[in-house]
Amino acid sequence: MSNRFAGLLTVVLGVLALKLTLSGEYLNYVRAGMYPWLVLSGLILVALGLVGWRSARSPEAHHHHEAGGHSHGLSRAAWLLVVPLLAASLLRPAPLGSFAANRQSSRPPRPPAKTAVLAQKVVKVKPVEAAPAPAVEVAGVPIPAASSNSSEMSLTDFLEITYYDETKALAGVPVTIVGFAMPAQTGKPDEFLLSRFMISCCAADAQLLQAGVTRATGSVPKQDSWVSVTGTWEPDDSSPLMTDDGFPIPKLVARQVVPVAQPENPYLTLAQ
Repeated sequence: MSNRFAGLLTVVLGVLALKLTLSGEYLNYVRAGMYPWLVLSGLILVALGLVGWRSARSPEAHHHHEAGGHSHGLSRAAWLLVVPLLAASLLRPAPLGSFAANRQSSRPPRPPAKTAVLAQKVVKVKPVEAAPAPAVEVAGVPIPAASSNSSEMSLTDFLEITYYDETKALAGVPVTIVGFAMPAQTGKPDEFLLSRFMISCCAADAQLLQAGVTRATGSVPKQDSWVSVTGTWEPDDSSPLMTDDGFPIPKLVARQVVPVAQPENPYLTLAQ
């Protein structure tokens, strides 16, 4: 591979890294905290590539090339390095969804390291009266906002409280949770699974989190569609959903299920 080609390839790789990062698409692959490091890496790659490309065009490099008496074309292996760059430029892989979820079992999140952390999360779910929120638009279609008399919470917090809070303080408290829909495989037309992936670093270490949704009025959301579910948790459910590993999946009794746009950051982290 020529030095000029190697430098140009490095510049393209750096520009691609910056484009994915600055556009927000990097959130489909890694956690938000990687943003400054990805920007720095992209800038370093561009700088190194430009230095290599300019040095290959210098008079000294040209004289050395002529002194060698012959030149080598690019090898096939060198051209193969362009393939992943083209794929990353032209293809836009979606974040993990039902395809990946069907290949692993949902598991409870790890319990909070400190009991006080769980207690604080329980306190936050107390409903607060507020004025009705205006309707929102999804793909140009006005959608009524979820009931304001509920607490928005992440799927992680919901599962931590339902699994580990012995006081069952969340029982009967209206909450609103966002996730993508998956079939519940129960045969019941009014049930589905509300799903999210939680990552520590990147999509490669993603852990599936799921809650059941029951008594959903109207049609069950399409697979992989993002929805906001407002409902209440009933801890004494006589027919709990079970994971493949034998863990019960807590269920929300739905009051409202509305479609929403995919969040800018589709993954949850331990801090959410």
